Amino acid sequence: MVGKVTTWPSHVPASRPACQSTIARETGYTFKEVGPAGQQYEFVGVDVDHTDKTVRPGLKLREKLRRDLLCISTDQVVFTDLQRLVGRCIHASAILRLPLVQNYYVFKHLRRLANQVSRGLLNDDDVISLPPCVARRLRAWVHQVSTNKLKA
Repeated sequence: MVGKVTTWPSHVPASRPACQSTIARETGYTFKEVGPAGQQYEFVGVDVDHTDKTVRPGLKLREKLRRDLLCISTDQVVFTDLQRLVGRCIHASAILRLPLVQNYYVFKHLRRLANQVSRGLLNDDDVISLPPCVARRLRAWVHQVSTNKLKA
């Protein structure tokens, strides 16, 4: 196809938005809008801060984690509350990119309890006594995911 050849400086607009809109018109592509620098917002339960280039679990998740932490202030906890707390910690750990292997003994104990529930030896609403090492690790995990930020 033979067409008119234009020189680069006269064809390309000087500013980036003008250049993007020209390219978009000619090619049919769209570009994602770039927000202002320093923008902070919450998206799908994740607080995103473009000023610091950090992400962390959203406010609601952090509040739920702190509230659930009060449930395990002693070593006694209801099985369903324990499941809920561990699930929220897993979600927050994924946001912060924390390795789950640090909490191996929490998972091991939870798996053993879930096995007892599935065999009918325990009920979902039974109060369970946590070993001190598991309770300590669980408290440390909740504190870690509710206070840290991930630097991008």
